[in-house]
Amino acid sequence: LSDGTDRNWVVVTTDSQSKGPGQWGRKWASPEGNLFSTFCVPVDTQALMPRISLLPGVVGLAICDTLKGLGVDEDETGLRWINNVLVGGDILKIGIGVNVDLGDEVIAGIDQKVTSLRHLLPETPSKETVTKVLTKKMVNKVERFISGTYSPIDDYSSKLLYRDETVTIFDGEAYTTGKFIGVTNKGLLILDVDDERKEFFTGEIVPKPKEIAD
Repeated sequence: LSDGTDRNWVVVTTDSQSKGPGQWGRKWASPEGNLFSTFCVPVDTQALMPRISLLPGVVGLAICDTLKGLGVDEDETGLRWINNVLVGGDILKIGIGVNVDLGDEVIAGIDQKVTSLRHLLPETPSKETVTKVLTKKMVNKVERFISGTYSPIDDYSSKLLYRDETVTIFDGEAYTTGKFIGVTNKGLLILDVDDERKEFFTGEIVPKPKEIAD
């Protein structure tokens, strides 16, 4: 893939995954009818390393741009740190997978409330259309970030959900509960735990009760 940049991107997509891995060993439901993709781009990792912690947020913002381009109300989209994309409180994306046509039976078997473009738009877009829009938005956002012409922190902060609320963070080993203050200029989550500031580089905000399926 060449999109007028100095780098040659490679985009790999698949129709489904038989053993989709989720975070922390959980199963990732990945049936046919949805989009699963990997973006490969050559970069100078040493030069990017001081800002690498911002990259997941850039990817999340690119997904939000994709949804807007497909007709989803941008005011309905938000990010649950680090970069789970929620629409109206339901997860649409985890990793670089987009729920395009997720059936009700599959949704019922997932332990969090999720949604798909099928439920958000008057007509379900084809995977080809979603892939085209996603690729365009991803290349635009990530290329500007890599080149240093785009700082995502303001956009990222404005999309984050649960600011100033009590949340629980799971970092793969332990749960920590505190008040979500915001993020640092490198995208690390700031949590106030009994008046002590703690920063998290990795992990996730445990879903709120209203996000958990019955």
